[in-house]
Amino acid sequence: MTVRSAIFRLFKLTTLSAILLFPALSVAQSEISREDLRDMSRNVIPETRSTETIGTPYLFDEFQNGVVTLKDGNITETLSMNFNVYENRVEYADGQAILAFLGDEITSFEIYDGPNLMSFKKGFEARGLEKDEFVQVLSEGSATGLLKHEITFQQNVPTYGSATQRDEYVTNMRLYVHENGETERIRRMSERGITRSLNADRNELRNFISENNLNLDNPYDLRQLFEFYNQIN
Repeated sequence: MTVRSAIFRLFKLTTLSAILLFPALSVAQSEISREDLRDMSRNVIPETRSTETIGTPYLFDEFQNGVVTLKDGNITETLSMNFNVYENRVEYADGQAILAFLGDEITSFEIYDGPNLMSFKKGFEARGLEKDEFVQVLSEGSATGLLKHEITFQQNVPTYGSATQRDEYVTNMRLYVHENGETERIRRMSERGITRSLNADRNELRNFISENNLNLDNPYDLRQLFEFYNQIN
């Protein structure tokens, strides 16, 4: 899917559907008007490319329902929004326009992936992670699991069996654990790499992974593991 098509499809979701389908996000009574939001946002002009592009700079192909927490602690109304991972910015639909929050105006956001609610925060710092970069919070407790979504852009990628070259957005993830005030990267997102990095009985963690058939490349399975880790730790 091209960037233009991903942008175009965001208008499938309306404010009414957000209220009906996602009441958990609609509970908060926002004191922020649309005019206020526009003042702390800027217009985004979708980039068009003459070359065929594989992938998208966004977390989702389509814009989803979510809310944003501002630096003053206020929470917005439910928005049709998406996380532009490549640019590390939150974008939302306002009528026929797409606006992006200025980075220093927001501290966190929550967005639905189907029935699953994903939470993102910034303020963590470690190798390969800057304080102004948003990371997905997997589980909070004695240890906070953090997942950094990454997207890089590669130009003129050769196409197998063809002379045609295409541009491509390539996705990646980095896993971190925030514990005792420090954030450390878990270098390998494998069972061995994760269990060796956590301060718990490794056999107990391995048994939990096996019994629940967890796929540690899946953010929701990772969240289960960190929730279990916080329960036993």
